[in-house]
Amino acid sequence: MLRDAARGVYKRLVLADNRIIGAVMYGETADGSWFFNHLKEKTDIAEIRDTLIFGPAFAGGAAADPLAAVAALPNDGEICGCNGVCKGKIVEAIKVKGLKTLDDVRAHTKASSSCGTCTGLVEQLMKLTLGDAYNPAAVQPMCGCTDFGHDDVRRMIVAKGLKSIPAVMQDLQWKTSGGCAKCRPALNYYLVCTWPGEYEDDNQCRGTARHRRCRR
Repeated sequence: MLRDAARGVYKRLVLADNRIIGAVMYGETADGSWFFNHLKEKTDIAEIRDTLIFGPAFAGGAAADPLAAVAALPNDGEICGCNGVCKGKIVEAIKVKGLKTLDDVRAHTKASSSCGTCTGLVEQLMKLTLGDAYNPAAVQPMCGCTDFGHDDVRRMIVAKGLKSIPAVMQDLQWKTSGGCAKCRPALNYYLVCTWPGEYEDDNQCRGTARHRRCRR
């Protein structure tokens, strides 16, 4: 058992004949897939019994490695329990489809798209697979019509005094002539919020948080 009250971490492993037959984890669950794989495979853990509770980062007395949990998983090791997505499927999608962002992985594999508990593992797997090419802090574009993110667009609407959707698209060099069902409602909302009383709300581009669409 491992208990760290200050960090809100509790881990307990149930062993029988040098095999894991049960596990309870609260507060820190990144190693869950590694423990579950050993349970499923009925792995003999005699050689790493003393450090087992600390996870793969300390297996066999090795130095701590933040990517050890996901690196130690076999390709059929489960990453996303909600959608039954294994490590191999995610790695293959990243390599074959050239995925670079967490949203890309979610869209193509469904991993981390439900409860989100496995998000940390998916991000570690992306780092392990892409190396320095993985940049979680990279700006995510609003949509395929532009390379700018939402925050950048809002900032430039103010800085450049842009007061219409065509003006925004022209000044920021939109890739499409009229935008799409994602960017037009967003631009309409940003302009209304930034220039109340000056910008006239475009009724055709209204949307809600649940379902936004632009009627043409």
